[in-house]
Amino acid sequence: MSTVWLVPEGTDSAESATDGDYLLRPRGTDQYEIGKMTSACTWIGTLSADLLPDLPSVDGAQEAPEQHTLLAAVQGVESAEQHRGG
Repeated sequence: MSTVWLVPEGTDSAESATDGDYLLRPRGTDQYEIGKMTSACTWIGTLSADLLPDLPSVDGAQEAPEQHTLLAAVQGVESAEQHRGG
């Protein structure tokens, strides 16, 4: 199963992330960017912070709380982007 990692704004990787894992990083005060790891991170979309559980701010990469909820959210965005042709 994939893991969702919280990373600080501007960060493009998480040391412990493996292929298929997701990165979630803040974008301003009201959005999160979603990235998917392969050999590098590909940014696949954004989510409003209002649609996610309260997430802690982080100084370095860490496994996100509420994995099942966040995984469903990021995979939903990924699926929508694929259907849109993104």
